[in-house]
Amino acid sequence: MKRTTKYLELGTRISILGMFFSWFSLQAKILMLLFRCACDVPAHTYTWSFEPNPSWSSTYAGSAEIQQYFERFASKYDLLKYCKVNHKVTKAVWREKEGKWSVEVLNVQGETTIHDECDILINASGVLNAWKWPDIPGLESYQGTLLHTAAWDASIDLKDKHVGLIGNGYV
Repeated sequence: MKRTTKYLELGTRISILGMFFSWFSLQAKILMLLFRCACDVPAHTYTWSFEPNPSWSSTYAGSAEIQQYFERFASKYDLLKYCKVNHKVTKAVWREKEGKWSVEVLNVQGETTIHDECDILINASGVLNAWKWPDIPGLESYQGTLLHTAAWDASIDLKDKHVGLIGNGYV
């Protein structure tokens, strides 16, 4: 992997809110533990072509196992030094004349904004970083607890509760 980037200056300011798609988020980890989530497509589709995983425990591997694959991958190729978690790209503007992107990045914990620029901008934020409630009449007046997989509240005890599930995980 390093050979393919020898002519590029790889910035250390790559901002990723939810690393490795959404597997890295706390909510995703909680869901993995609570529900033993599994892949809805064969797990080999989650691997890089140059770094296959012939050792999946099953065709539809669990989400924790998929996350472990990505963590091993990042460690092997020393990629974490290029990533910042808890940052959110709030603005990206293409400057045609200079051929560069102007990017504003919010540190969501310190609420400070970083102004940066880059030649190549890759949106890898993941769909669960922009989740929303479904458009269901009466949802705003529902008296019970509402939970969303993308913003899971682990303090809610679901033991012995009747749970209604709406949707299939697609955002």
